[in-house]
Amino acid sequence: QLSSLLVSAVDFTRRSNRFVGSRAMAESVVRDATQKAADLPFESVLAHDRARQRTLVTVGCVAILAVMSLTARPTMSMWLRRNVLLQNVTWPLRNHLTVEGLTDGKLIVPRNEDATISAVVDRGYEPPRQAFVEFETAAAGSGREQMPATSHQEVRFTHTFERLSQSLRCRVVGGDAETEWFDIMVVDRPQIKDAVIEISPPAYTRQPAYELRSGQTVADVLAGSKVRLRVAPNKPLSKAVLVRQDANREVEVGPASSTDSIHFVSDISPTSTSTYQFSLLDTIGLSNRSERLIPMRFNIRLVADKPPAVKVRIKDVGDMIAKEAILPIESTFADQYGLASAGIAFEITREGQPPRFTVEPIPGFEPATRNFTRKIDFAGEQHHLAEGDRLSVYCQATD
Repeated sequence: QLSSLLVSAVDFTRRSNRFVGSRAMAESVVRDATQKAADLPFESVLAHDRARQRTLVTVGCVAILAVMSLTARPTMSMWLRRNVLLQNVTWPLRNHLTVEGLTDGKLIVPRNEDATISAVVDRGYEPPRQAFVEFETAAAGSGREQMPATSHQEVRFTHTFERLSQSLRCRVVGGDAETEWFDIMVVDRPQIKDAVIEISPPAYTRQPAYELRSGQTVADVLAGSKVRLRVAPNKPLSKAVLVRQDANREVEVGPASSTDSIHFVSDISPTSTSTYQFSLLDTIGLSNRSERLIPMRFNIRLVADKPPAVKVRIKDVGDMIAKEAILPIESTFADQYGLASAGIAFEITREGQPPRFTVEPIPGFEPATRNFTRKIDFAGEQHHLAEGDRLSVYCQATD
């Protein structure tokens, strides 16, 4: 009933600090509106009945929550923690599964080998009728496989991924149970990716040490040689041990030495033909031994030093000679690594006396010579030959 008078008065009051116009007129309007509105019942526009109704509803809800808190304390406590305090609290479940063998949410599996997932029903929970493993791969997408149940002391659900070649992200579901996602990490077993055999022949051969071509694992070595095996694995190792195969058993030779966990050296002095291999262990506990992985083998075959080769020839001489005869003896000596001695041996047999045996060194021979040829004139009178004696002549040498 005040029409525009009240609207104008309110507007003048709001703009009192930035009012443009007759300030006396504005004050008159505000004063007139205040006098005429003094008796108006403004509170009559408020919905008191609705306020009372909603107050009763609010009090009723609070009362219901109080009763529920007293009669269903665990449920209400969980509701409060999840919905009010926003805590990660699991709802009550009939089924609960735990995946076995995980370390920090991961299961490590060697590449191209089988991985068995095992989920056990936790004590105090019912086993679900069925369980499934859900998995995701970076290349092939996702999948789902059923897990057969086994029952011994406790119910387990298992599934085997055969010959895994790539990592998986998995979880196990069954009934109202749902495990956290976990990773199956596919890693390579430790293997030797490069190998070199270094051979140091015996000192008497006067040969320098030499290496076989990279990757060659079979070596023929002289007795007395020293062999060094240098290997480089495909990943850092915590340990590498050289093992010798003897008949049907393995004999540990000793740990290989390394300065950087990626290059290993092992020295041996073989006394017989043997097969060697390295037992490797990486930093996460995987070895190079499995049914599907054959470790690299080194075959060291011990060969004997061949004896010297000796030839002797007495040209144009028959089976009978005079005691004054001079025999032209041509001798040849050879050895692969060098001769230690060379001589001509004479055995004279006379009737009624024991045989006389003599070895005469060959003039001009020098030790360590590999090939040596010499012609010697054997004089019968100088060796006191008599009629009827039997003379045997041969050459001998040592390496």
